Amino acid sequence: MRRSLLLAVLLALVAPVLAPAGPTVSAASAAVTGTVTSRDKAALSAAAVTVVTLVDQNAGASSPVIIGQQSITGGQFPIAFSVPYGTIDTSHSYALFASVIDGATVRQTFEAVPAITGGPTTGLALPVSLVPATATATVTGTITKTDKAGLTPAAVTYAILVNTTTSTMIARQVIPAPGATPVAFKIAYDPGIIDPAATYVVKASIVDSGATWEARAGVPAVTNGAPSTGLQVPVTVTASAQPTPAPTAKPTPKPTPAPTAKPTPKPTPAPTAKPTPKPTPAPTAKPTASPTPKPTPAPTAAPTAKPTPGPTPTPAPTAPPTATPSAAPTPTPSPAPTATPTASPTLAPTEGPSATASATASPTPAPTTGTIKGTLTWNEGHELSSDARAVVLLVEGTAGPTAGTIIASTKLNDPGPQPVAWELAYPFSSLADGASYRLYAGIVDGDLAWVTPIGVAVQTGVPLVENVELPLAFRPDLMKGAITGTITGAGLDPASDPESYGTALAFNVTTGETIGFQFIEPAGATPIPFSVPYDPTTVDPAADYVIRASAFDGTATWATEAGVPVLTKGNPRTDVPVTVTVVNPPSPAPTGTPTPSATPAPVPPAESGGGTGSLLLILLLIGGGIAAAVYVSRSRKTA
Repeated sequence: MRRSLLLAVLLALVAPVLAPAGPTVSAASAAVTGTVTSRDKAALSAAAVTVVTLVDQNAGASSPVIIGQQSITGGQFPIAFSVPYGTIDTSHSYALFASVIDGATVRQTFEAVPAITGGPTTGLALPVSLVPATATATVTGTITKTDKAGLTPAAVTYAILVNTTTSTMIARQVIPAPGATPVAFKIAYDPGIIDPAATYVVKASIVDSGATWEARAGVPAVTNGAPSTGLQVPVTVTASAQPTPAPTAKPTPKPTPAPTAKPTPKPTPAPTAKPTPKPTPAPTAKPTASPTPKPTPAPTAAPTAKPTPGPTPTPAPTAPPTATPSAAPTPTPSPAPTATPTASPTLAPTEGPSATASATASPTPAPTTGTIKGTLTWNEGHELSSDARAVVLLVEGTAGPTAGTIIASTKLNDPGPQPVAWELAYPFSSLADGASYRLYAGIVDGDLAWVTPIGVAVQTGVPLVENVELPLAFRPDLMKGAITGTITGAGLDPASDPESYGTALAFNVTTGETIGFQFIEPAGATPIPFSVPYDPTTVDPAADYVIRASAFDGTATWATEAGVPVLTKGNPRTDVPVTVTVVNPPSPAPTGTPTPSATPAPVPPAESGGGTGSLLLILLLIGGGIAAAVYVSRSRKTA
């Protein structure tokens, strides 16, 4: 039997504790709706419990993490949900997580699914999958209540591992019907996704029929990369849950709402909105410094004029008279006039060097392609599997309608350990005069992904740029909001080739800056879904934003001819359709590095249009003609 228990949300949670600069919106009757889906299409037992949780990703020590929840017993995938929520802060980002507990089998959403301020409120899809085998590290401890109130069978307990540096949830354990406290917890996580420079804490919550207990500040959980064990996490009833119990009704039954409004001015968790943009800006200046001026030794013409100085080579032309056999048919010494033309080859020295110089200079044209080389790095200790894939893109970053035009891309299969070396070739003909260009990269390894948040500026239009480092950020850390949609194209069939992939980028057209990037691998069948992460707090309502996309179907590259407006000025941020067309010509292969061969083969004198050989040949032919005429004239006289 299917039983749906709708647990009351932490109503008016955020009003008492939000940063004063952030506007609040009352939405007491609002709800986020959608379905929970399974990647393995598994059948659930009647005892399976699905818990859908709405969290504030900017929650600080004085603000709640969980602002809404629904628990559903039984049912089969897809499982419909509707999570109500109360007051929200439009400057915060909110996201949904789903957990399905079926005995000892646990399925969870790996990434946050943005909602409300950074995503939709209806039609959300929460895909769950089995907890990965790489989750080999565990943080353990117990959750205790500071009061003696008991818990009902409808209670749900959360133990959450949070990266406070990025305000993102790393892993969690959801415990339906925990019984009495203390509640033992064991959070399994992948140690490869831990950033040694970040701070991690365990936060805990208990939600039970409208009452909520939380440990908002958290307890340190990972030290120098090592997980903690035996943590004691005390949870305290929150102010928003107090209207449910009786204590507020004792003095006067009517003013019960007042206590929830009074505490509002005190806490000011302003710092929580700021940390999200920190990790990305610094690296962009490094790569473009000095490597470019060296490889411009194109003018090889000048040295070639020196090897034949001075007019001394006059003896050389005396050799060609071996061609005198043309005079052999004449039995008389009349061919002697051919001796006089031998004086004229004194012109050869002036002709020869110039002809040689032109012949050696013309086969060394200026390079038409450039090559950029560098490495991919990331902070986490994850070692890529052999199934990992990486991509590097060269993209125009100038403000205006052409912002985001993809110039070239390269894909790496089985990239290996970091730093991952890459090489990208591109045609000079695709560059626009005065435009600036940036590099973007992404890595996908199963459910894990890393991307460049804003790209790295790079110099273009030169034969070779080296030592460009592209620092990548863990994608879940960037998932504060998401621009979602699909990529289609007439004739596009990426499912036919396992090497196919797609990319999607979000741009601020007003400034040319990137606010999000996604590498989609494998691309699968069309339409190709995309979900570009971005930070809603960085969006300028007065600016214009667009989505650009590309796809490689194994043989050809497809890309958008123009960006699709999104986010601001009434444009959508979800269900955005993007159409791509074939790009001609395709990006050049990396083997086209512009390193011209040392010395081109010399052009034979007969094909050079001048020189000593051709002049002697003409003179010999003239001499032969004169000799023949003399011979004919004498023959007639003797006749």
